[in-house]
Amino acid sequence: MSRAPLTASPGTTFKELAALLLGENLSAVPVVDTAGHLVGIVSEADLVHHVSALSPAGGRASSPARTEAACTARALMSAPVVTARPDWSLQETGRTMERMRLKRLPVLDRAERLIGVVSRSDLLLPFLRRDEDIAADVKAVVEGSMGLPEGSVHATVHNGVVYLTGMVQERADLPVLDRLCRRVDGVVTVRGSIRCMYDNRSLDVEPPHGHEARGAVMKRVRSVADVMTHAVITVDGDTPFRRIAETMEQWHVSALPVLSEEGRVVGVVSEADLLLKAEGGDEARAVRARELMTRPAVTVPSGASIAEAARLMARGHLKRLPVVDDGRLVGMVSRGDLLKVWLRPEEDLAAEVRLVLVSADALDVRAGVVDGTVVLSGTAPPAYPADVLVRLIRAVPGVVDVDSRLTAARPDA
Repeated sequence: MSRAPLTASPGTTFKELAALLLGENLSAVPVVDTAGHLVGIVSEADLVHHVSALSPAGGRASSPARTEAACTARALMSAPVVTARPDWSLQETGRTMERMRLKRLPVLDRAERLIGVVSRSDLLLPFLRRDEDIAADVKAVVEGSMGLPEGSVHATVHNGVVYLTGMVQERADLPVLDRLCRRVDGVVTVRGSIRCMYDNRSLDVEPPHGHEARGAVMKRVRSVADVMTHAVITVDGDTPFRRIAETMEQWHVSALPVLSEEGRVVGVVSEADLLLKAEGGDEARAVRARELMTRPAVTVPSGASIAEAARLMARGHLKRLPVVDDGRLVGMVSRGDLLKVWLRPEEDLAAEVRLVLVSADALDVRAGVVDGTVVLSGTAPPAYPADVLVRLIRAVPGVVDVDSRLTAARPDA
């Protein structure tokens, strides 16, 4: 969480709120009373709604009384506010955000005083880890969780991409190694070639192509195209300020792609861009999208992995990315979309766990999911002992823990 967050009081004015959000690059600010208790929260969207209401329609501006009444945090804020506790896990925090469709959660101590704020962007911070820290964790996975001899597998990391070389004993170790390395915080993808000791052949780190079910799952949970919003609300360069603000409010979006006549993304206009012009009066608010937008737009290909998009967002402090194919807009992906992969519904987790078990020929293993914990029972197959199955299941995105009640197969089975 962000500690000691900046706050507003119920009497903070619109201009002070706008200056705070823009000056500190915030998307929202908590509102607290004199005792430090949280009473509400004001977001960029709240201010944009206010600006839109003040913009003249049909040549008439809002009345002074209405303007004055809506100019303080007390009138603009949303209340009551969903909050978190400092001892919540990231999984619990993310699930709450996803369930309540929230972008941020104020964090309260036992005395109900505000001590921090956690946002979707905070949950993406692992993708900004240093390469050397990622490499150290991968080494711990290889030599600790996998139990491989020291030096048997060598890992280097560049911009979050893990490159593996070396040797494992069994072919069955390859999917385990791949999944566990991908689960390390900050890993974008895993590449390289590993030799198997007993068949003396060099194999790709990725699971064998014969495991079609597992391959389909791997693609489904990591492709931007699979989590993006396909129906995207857009504007063109001539769209006026007021229409942009109304569109954002109508569709509950914080940014809009600006398209050329050929359908290419030429920029993005956000709530922050609108607020920069909000205090300039009617003349300033008469500007159009081409003067407001941020250019060039940062985009992501539809075939990019979830981890690649998350790293791009975290580095650029971006809330959403236009998704393109050959430069043309095909969708939009947000922080919330990316987090859905790690904060998945339990039925999705159960489905992927079953596919992993099928691909491992673990037909006598039963699996249930409760609050993100996978409960395994039954008999583990000889080719995939219980500890190997547990490692595979732990590496499924969204799994919190594994409760293994597996028994080993009889030698003559």
